Amino acid sequence: MIAVITESTVEPITVTEAKEWLGIQTTTHDAKLTAAIPAARKKVEQLSGRSMVVRTVKYTVQEWSGDIIELPYPVISAIVSVKSMDSSGVETTHAVSDYALVYNRLHFVGNGNSVEITYTTAANAEQFYKLAIKKQLAYDYRNEYTENGFDQEVIKMISSVTFNLGY
Repeated sequence: MIAVITESTVEPITVTEAKEWLGIQTTTHDAKLTAAIPAARKKVEQLSGRSMVVRTVKYTVQEWSGDIIELPYPVISAIVSVKSMDSSGVETTHAVSDYALVYNRLHFVGNGNSVEITYTTAANAEQFYKLAIKKQLAYDYRNEYTENGFDQEVIKMISSVTFNLGY
């Protein structure tokens, strides 16, 4: 299970960039665009499996035993905490020396009822993803934000690349 603890307040594209992409020259749609940009970004994140903004997330793995946990939504910039809970409900906060982060894989030897990792993601400002967000935004704008689907061109874009998830 993944939960967003702190969401970014900075989007990969600005309202000005969105208006330029959409050919809008007035401020009439600024409020809608301000709300639509994060929605389009989240759709691209869902398709790509990557985080496009800086945020803090908590990832919980139930009934875990092993030595590697793949963390969703790379690129991971920092581990905030690693906690485990044993079957009797005793929680342990682990020292930095107990684990290592290699790309989006947390190397952590242990077992328990659950492991909770809190971490921050880095922003992804690659032009490819910014273009995907703009295309998704245009799709949403054309459909007057009533369609909750994905732009087929964005789906093809994202699926056409081989993702290196950090390993």
